[in-house]
Amino acid sequence: MSWSLRPARPGEAERVAAMHRAGIPTGFLSGLDPRLLARLYRRVVADPGSFLVVACDPSDSPVGFLAGTADVRRLYAGFLLRHGVGAAWLARGTLASGAKKAVETMRHGLRPAGRPGWPRAELLAMAVEPGWRRQGVGAALVQEFFGQLSVRRAASAKVVVGAANPGAEALYLAAGFRPAGDYQLHRGEDSRVLTWP
Repeated sequence: MSWSLRPARPGEAERVAAMHRAGIPTGFLSGLDPRLLARLYRRVVADPGSFLVVACDPSDSPVGFLAGTADVRRLYAGFLLRHGVGAAWLARGTLASGAKKAVETMRHGLRPAGRPGWPRAELLAMAVEPGWRRQGVGAALVQEFFGQLSVRRAASAKVVVGAANPGAEALYLAAGFRPAGDYQLHRGEDSRVLTWP
């Protein structure tokens, strides 16, 4: 099957949010109201230091995506500034049961995460629909991530991978990321930080 990569359009944020929820079911963001997750992806598209790339089938329908930013702190601060009240309203049910994880997620974005020297540029999320996996789509999305960083003059980056996701970790390692240490984005849930170059 053939596919191609292109920048996502703002109107595709809902589709990307659905792929996120299906492809990354264990993360905190997947438990948010789908409208809130779509709003976050629209912000990624609008932020000049961030990018949302989609892999499309021959009919130009997204079948995978990658979200990245040259400065995760600036992205999250901009999201809170422009969408904080609306986001809190949409997240009210989730926040009642997951306030701690919401705070941990915002803290990760708004302060340098983990050890000093870990990059601010970050591969935020990536997912590929099951029928399109093992065809080089994920690897191409990661290479596009590096290209987008180059355009934004970011010389290094990180990705936080759940310890229970060895497939994603293997993909990132094959692309050139290297282990940088363990990290708990959410208390009690182990993750690994990989950095590039």
